[in-house]
Amino acid sequence: MEQEIDVLNKILKGEYMAIGVYDSLANSLPVGGLRKSLSSIQEDHERHAQVLTRFIKQKGGEPVTSAGMAGSMAEWMSRVKTMVKADEQDIIRQLYDGEDQGLAKAVQYAERYLGTEARALVEQIFSDEHDHLKTLEGLLQEAAGE
Repeated sequence: MEQEIDVLNKILKGEYMAIGVYDSLANSLPVGGLRKSLSSIQEDHERHAQVLTRFIKQKGGEPVTSAGMAGSMAEWMSRVKTMVKADEQDIIRQLYDGEDQGLAKAVQYAERYLGTEARALVEQIFSDEHDHLKTLEGLLQEAAGE
């Protein structure tokens, strides 16, 4: 069970990392449709963090409360990248790549280390994450004028 809690905390850290990056990047955009879409995805990540936190506590674990140093670095790097060239396509591409990489890692952890109950919980989250990728892909096409 301890290993399962550790894995769930890694996934939870990823959710906190996503919240910070979305917050940072969405705030660099003008108020409008794109910012609203990104805020919706950020709200999903916040909900995922709450679900994971509750589950970890129910299983007797101590949930992490932030993304830690890795999250701070990811947020800082996102800010730096958008300061240099903050166009919508770059922001969306950065978010897409982060979602894709984070999801791939989380799926690997889940498949290797989680039991049936925990895996069922994270699979619901992963389904939302796949939807985020589709949304971001559509936003990227819109920004490119396709």
